[in-house]
Amino acid sequence: MPADDGPPLGLSWDLQSTRHVNIDDWEAEREQSRTPKDSYCFEGCVEPNVRRQMLLGAGSTHKQIKAATKAVAQLNQDRWKASEVLFGDAWLFRAPGRAEPLELLAMLGQPEGRGFELKVANWDCAEACARELAKPLNVSPEALLLAADDDEGSGEESGEESSAEEGIAWSAATAAMQGLAEQAVLMIRCESEGAGAHAHGLGLAFLGRIVGCVANAHIASQVLHSRRGNVSVVLRGWAEDKIEADWSEDEPDEFCISPLH
Repeated sequence: MPADDGPPLGLSWDLQSTRHVNIDDWEAEREQSRTPKDSYCFEGCVEPNVRRQMLLGAGSTHKQIKAATKAVAQLNQDRWKASEVLFGDAWLFRAPGRAEPLELLAMLGQPEGRGFELKVANWDCAEACARELAKPLNVSPEALLLAADDDEGSGEESGEESSAEEGIAWSAATAAMQGLAEQAVLMIRCESEGAGAHAHGLGLAFLGRIVGCVANAHIASQVLHSRRGNVSVVLRGWAEDKIEADWSEDEPDEFCISPLH
Protein backbone atom coordinates (compact mmCIF):
# COMPACT_ATOMS: atom_id res chain seq x y z
CA MET A 1 0.00 0.00 0.00
CA PRO A 2 1.47 3.40 -0.99
CA ALA A 3 2.53 5.78 1.77
CA ASP A 4 3.18 9.51 1.80
CA ASP A 5 6.87 9.00 2.55
CA GLY A 6 9.25 6.09 3.01
CA PRO A 7 8.69 2.55 1.73
CA PRO A 8 5.15 1.17 1.35
CA LEU A 9 3.93 -2.07 2.91
CA GLY A 10 2.18 -4.81 0.96
CA LEU A 11 0.84 -8.31 1.38
CA SER A 12 3.17 -11.26 0.98
CA TRP A 13 2.28 -14.58 -0.59
CA ASP A 14 3.96 -16.39 2.32
CA LEU A 15 1.61 -16.76 5.29
CA GLN A 16 3.15 -16.58 8.76
CA SER A 17 0.01 -17.56 10.66
CA THR A 18 -3.72 -18.08 10.15
CA ARG A 19 -6.80 -18.15 12.34
CA HIS A 20 -10.42 -19.09 11.72
CA VAL A 21 -13.31 -17.04 13.10
CA ASN A 22 -17.06 -17.07 12.74
CA ILE A 23 -18.20 -14.35 10.34
CA ASP A 24 -20.83 -13.06 12.79
CA ASP A 25 -18.25 -12.86 15.57
CA TRP A 26 -15.88 -11.05 13.23
CA GLU A 27 -18.47 -8.45 12.27
CA ALA A 28 -19.35 -7.94 15.94
CA GLU A 29 -15.68 -7.36 16.68
CA ARG A 30 -15.45 -4.81 13.87
CA GLU A 31 -18.32 -2.85 15.37
CA GLN A 32 -16.50 -2.49 18.68
CA SER A 33 -13.00 -1.66 17.48
CA ARG A 34 -11.00 -1.09 14.35
CA THR A 35 -9.14 -3.89 12.68
CA PRO A 36 -5.42 -3.57 11.89
CA LYS A 37 -6.37 -2.75 8.31
CA ASP A 38 -8.75 0.00 9.45
CA SER A 39 -6.06 1.43 11.71
CA TYR A 40 -3.60 1.42 8.81
CA CYS A 41 -6.01 3.18 6.46
CA PHE A 42 -7.62 5.70 8.80
CA GLU A 43 -4.95 6.46 11.40
CA GLY A 44 -1.89 6.14 9.20
CA CYS A 45 0.67 3.38 9.32
CA VAL A 46 3.72 3.31 11.53
CA GLU A 47 6.62 5.70 10.95
CA PRO A 48 8.76 5.23 7.80
CA ASN A 49 11.78 3.96 9.78
CA VAL A 50 9.67 1.37 11.54
CA ARG A 51 8.17 0.28 8.22
CA ARG A 52 11.69 -0.02 6.85
CA GLN A 53 12.71 -2.32 9.72
CA MET A 54 9.58 -4.42 9.19
CA LEU A 55 10.47 -4.88 5.53
CA LEU A 56 14.10 -5.74 6.36
CA GLY A 57 12.86 -8.28 8.87
CA ALA A 58 10.62 -9.81 6.19
CA GLY A 59 13.62 -10.32 3.85
CA SER A 60 13.62 -7.18 1.69
CA THR A 61 17.00 -5.62 0.86
CA HIS A 62 18.04 -1.99 1.32
CA LYS A 63 18.20 -1.61 -2.46
CA GLN A 64 14.65 -2.91 -2.89
CA ILE A 65 13.34 -0.59 -0.15
CA LYS A 66 15.10 2.41 -1.72
CA ALA A 67 13.60 1.59 -5.12
CA ALA A 68 10.10 1.23 -3.63
CA THR A 69 10.46 4.53 -1.76
CA LYS A 70 11.49 6.28 -4.97
CA ALA A 71 8.55 4.73 -6.83
CA VAL A 72 6.09 5.94 -4.18
CA ALA A 73 7.49 9.47 -4.33
CA GLN A 74 7.04 9.46 -8.11
CA LEU A 75 3.51 8.08 -7.74
CA ASN A 76 2.54 10.85 -5.33
CA GLN A 77 4.01 13.46 -7.66
CA ASP A 78 2.05 12.00 -10.58
CA ARG A 79 -1.14 12.11 -8.49
CA TRP A 80 -0.58 15.78 -7.72
CA LYS A 81 -0.01 16.61 -11.40
CA ALA A 82 -3.11 14.61 -12.35
CA SER A 83 -5.21 16.51 -9.83
CA GLU A 84 -3.99 19.82 -11.29
CA VAL A 85 -5.08 18.69 -14.76
CA LEU A 86 -8.43 17.42 -13.42
CA PHE A 87 -9.33 20.40 -11.22
CA GLY A 88 -7.34 23.15 -12.94
CA ASP A 89 -7.21 26.13 -10.63
CA ALA A 90 -10.17 24.92 -8.56
CA TRP A 91 -9.68 25.18 -4.81
CA LEU A 92 -13.27 25.14 -3.47
CA PHE A 93 -15.18 21.86 -3.34
CA ARG A 94 -18.22 20.29 -1.72
CA ALA A 95 -18.65 16.67 -0.64
CA PRO A 96 -21.14 14.54 1.29
CA GLY A 97 -20.99 15.05 5.03
CA ARG A 98 -20.28 11.35 5.56
CA ALA A 99 -17.10 11.42 3.45
CA GLU A 100 -13.98 10.44 5.39
CA PRO A 101 -11.06 12.92 5.56
CA LEU A 102 -8.52 10.54 4.01
CA GLU A 103 -11.01 9.71 1.29
CA LEU A 104 -11.34 13.41 0.48
CA LEU A 105 -7.56 13.88 0.32
CA ALA A 106 -7.33 10.92 -2.05
CA MET A 107 -10.10 12.34 -4.24
CA LEU A 108 -8.20 15.63 -4.43
CA GLY A 109 -4.98 13.82 -5.34
CA GLN A 110 -3.19 15.43 -2.42
CA PRO A 111 -1.66 12.55 -0.43
CA GLU A 112 0.96 14.88 1.03
CA GLY A 113 -1.54 17.62 1.88
CA ARG A 114 -2.33 18.43 5.49
CA GLY A 115 -6.01 17.84 6.14
CA PHE A 116 -7.83 19.65 8.94
CA GLU A 117 -11.39 19.06 10.12
CA LEU A 118 -13.35 22.14 11.16
CA LYS A 119 -17.00 22.50 12.20
CA VAL A 120 -19.25 25.47 11.50
CA ALA A 121 -21.37 24.45 14.50
CA ASN A 122 -18.43 25.23 16.81
CA TRP A 123 -18.11 28.84 15.66
CA ASP A 124 -20.47 30.57 18.08
CA CYS A 125 -18.06 33.49 18.55
CA ALA A 126 -14.93 34.98 16.97
CA GLU A 127 -12.65 33.37 19.55
CA ALA A 128 -14.03 29.89 18.80
CA CYS A 129 -13.56 30.35 15.06
CA ALA A 130 -10.02 31.68 15.55
CA ARG A 131 -9.08 28.67 17.71
CA GLU A 132 -10.05 26.19 14.99
CA LEU A 133 -8.63 28.20 12.10
CA ALA A 134 -5.29 28.93 13.81
CA LYS A 135 -3.95 25.35 13.67
CA PRO A 136 -4.12 24.82 9.88
CA LEU A 137 -2.70 28.32 9.32
CA ASN A 138 0.22 27.75 11.73
CA VAL A 139 -0.52 30.85 13.78
CA SER A 140 -1.80 31.55 17.28
CA PRO A 141 -5.54 32.22 17.78
CA GLU A 142 -4.64 35.67 19.09
CA ALA A 143 -3.01 36.52 15.75
CA LEU A 144 -6.40 36.08 14.06
CA LEU A 145 -8.35 38.27 16.47
CA LEU A 146 -8.81 42.02 16.25
CA ALA A 147 -7.37 44.09 19.05
CA ALA A 148 -9.84 46.15 21.05
CA ASP A 149 -8.75 49.37 19.32
CA ASP A 150 -8.47 47.86 15.81
CA ASP A 151 -11.06 49.28 13.43
CA GLU A 152 -10.77 46.65 10.65
CA GLY A 153 -14.26 45.81 9.45
CA SER A 154 -15.87 48.17 11.98
CA GLY A 155 -19.21 49.87 11.49
CA GLU A 156 -19.85 53.21 9.85
CA GLU A 157 -18.70 56.50 11.37
CA SER A 158 -22.17 56.89 12.86
CA GLY A 159 -20.93 54.77 15.76
CA GLU A 160 -22.73 51.57 14.79
CA GLU A 161 -21.22 48.59 16.62
CA SER A 162 -19.44 46.04 14.48
CA SER A 163 -21.11 42.66 14.10
CA ALA A 164 -19.87 39.57 15.92
CA GLU A 165 -18.17 38.04 12.87
CA GLU A 166 -15.98 41.12 12.55
CA GLY A 167 -13.95 40.08 15.58
CA ILE A 168 -11.65 38.17 13.22
CA ALA A 169 -8.69 39.94 11.59
CA TRP A 170 -9.49 38.68 8.10
CA SER A 171 -6.48 40.38 6.52
CA ALA A 172 -4.26 38.47 8.97
CA ALA A 173 -6.00 35.22 8.02
CA THR A 174 -5.36 35.90 4.32
CA ALA A 175 -1.71 36.72 5.02
CA ALA A 176 -1.29 33.48 7.00
CA MET A 177 -2.77 31.51 4.10
CA GLN A 178 -0.33 33.15 1.69
CA GLY A 179 2.57 32.31 4.00
CA LEU A 180 1.91 28.56 4.14
CA ALA A 181 4.73 26.49 2.69
CA GLU A 182 2.72 23.24 2.58
CA GLN A 183 -0.62 22.38 1.05
CA ALA A 184 -3.44 22.59 3.60
CA VAL A 185 -6.95 21.27 3.02
CA LEU A 186 -9.71 22.74 5.20
CA MET A 187 -12.43 20.08 5.44
CA ILE A 188 -15.31 22.04 6.96
CA ARG A 189 -18.42 20.25 8.23
CA CYS A 190 -21.36 22.53 7.49
CA GLU A 191 -24.28 20.75 9.16
CA SER A 192 -25.81 22.55 12.15
CA GLU A 193 -25.63 19.46 14.42
CA GLY A 194 -28.24 20.89 16.74
CA ALA A 195 -26.65 24.34 17.08
CA GLY A 196 -28.97 27.24 17.80
CA ALA A 197 -30.19 29.27 14.85
CA HIS A 198 -28.18 32.34 15.88
CA ALA A 199 -24.98 30.37 16.51
CA HIS A 200 -25.27 28.50 13.22
CA GLY A 201 -26.00 31.72 11.33
CA LEU A 202 -22.89 33.28 12.83
CA GLY A 203 -20.86 30.21 11.88
CA LEU A 204 -22.09 30.47 8.26
CA ALA A 205 -21.03 34.13 8.20
CA PHE A 206 -17.55 33.06 9.36
CA LEU A 207 -17.55 30.31 6.73
CA GLY A 208 -18.27 32.72 3.89
CA ARG A 209 -15.48 35.03 4.97
CA ILE A 210 -13.00 32.17 5.34
CA VAL A 211 -13.78 31.16 1.77
CA GLY A 212 -13.29 34.78 0.74
CA CYS A 213 -9.88 34.85 2.42
CA VAL A 214 -8.81 31.69 0.59
CA ALA A 215 -9.93 33.27 -2.69
CA ASN A 216 -7.85 36.38 -1.92
CA ALA A 217 -4.82 34.21 -1.11
CA HIS A 218 -5.14 32.44 -4.46
CA ILE A 219 -5.45 35.72 -6.31
CA ALA A 220 -2.31 36.96 -4.56
CA SER A 221 -0.42 33.82 -5.58
CA GLN A 222 -1.35 34.44 -9.21
CA VAL A 223 -0.25 38.06 -9.02
CA LEU A 224 3.06 36.98 -7.50
CA HIS A 225 3.39 34.27 -10.19
CA SER A 226 3.63 31.44 -7.68
CA ARG A 227 2.53 27.99 -8.74
CA ARG A 228 -0.81 28.00 -6.90
CA GLY A 229 -2.27 28.85 -3.55
CA ASN A 230 -1.59 26.44 -0.73
CA VAL A 231 -5.10 26.24 0.73
CA SER A 232 -8.02 24.18 -0.57
CA VAL A 233 -11.48 24.05 0.99
CA VAL A 234 -13.92 21.13 1.05
CA LEU A 235 -17.39 21.94 2.36
CA ARG A 236 -18.77 18.71 3.82
CA GLY A 237 -22.56 18.55 3.73
CA TRP A 238 -22.97 21.75 1.67
CA ALA A 239 -25.81 21.32 -0.83
CA GLU A 240 -25.52 24.47 -2.94
CA ASP A 241 -23.29 25.11 -5.95
CA LYS A 242 -22.27 28.56 -4.67
CA ILE A 243 -21.40 30.34 -1.45
CA GLU A 244 -21.28 34.03 -0.57
CA ALA A 245 -18.79 36.02 1.47
CA ASP A 246 -20.60 39.02 2.94
CA TRP A 247 -18.22 41.85 3.87
CA SER A 248 -21.05 44.17 4.98
CA GLU A 249 -19.86 47.34 3.26
CA ASP A 250 -20.01 45.88 -0.30
CA GLU A 251 -22.08 43.50 -2.32
CA PRO A 252 -21.40 39.89 -1.26
CA ASP A 253 -18.69 38.03 -3.16
CA GLU A 254 -19.97 34.81 -4.73
CA PHE A 255 -17.86 31.70 -5.32
CA CYS A 256 -18.67 28.62 -7.36
CA ILE A 257 -18.14 25.21 -5.74
CA SER A 258 -16.91 22.10 -7.56
CA PRO A 259 -18.53 18.81 -6.47
CA LEU A 260 -16.47 15.84 -5.29
CA HIS A 261 -18.06 12.42 -5.78
